[in-house]
Amino acid sequence: MEAKEILYSRLEVLLAAIAALIFVNLAVNHIYGHPDFVDLYSSINLEPFGRYIMAGLLLLSGASLILQKYRKYGAWLGLILMAIFMIFHFTLSLSYIQNLMTKVIIAFLCCIGVLMIMKKNTKK
Repeated sequence: MEAKEILYSRLEVLLAAIAALIFVNLAVNHIYGHPDFVDLYSSINLEPFGRYIMAGLLLLSGASLILQKYRKYGAWLGLILMAIFMIFHFTLSLSYIQNLMTKVIIAFLCCIGVLMIMKKNTKK
């Protein structure tokens, strides 16, 4: 392997691991009923079932990002979930969950990075 390919493969694993850790953290917060998530899902009338469904999808995305075979699907699912969360955050004016928004933006960018690296590797 060329040095550049090794760098890209390690970067892909690093970005996938960061996104997976954030997804697992967010899923645990969803499951145990973090007050910010309870307020969020109460404001859109999806408490508690929407919170549990989102936690399951976050866990699925995190697990998929860890496995090389399913990393592409996990990155796409994570990208969609984080985009949905950002849309709700900006349309509902939820300014009190800035810490969670930081995690969402980092996970969103990591998923974009994983997809870009995977696309670059499949072109060859």
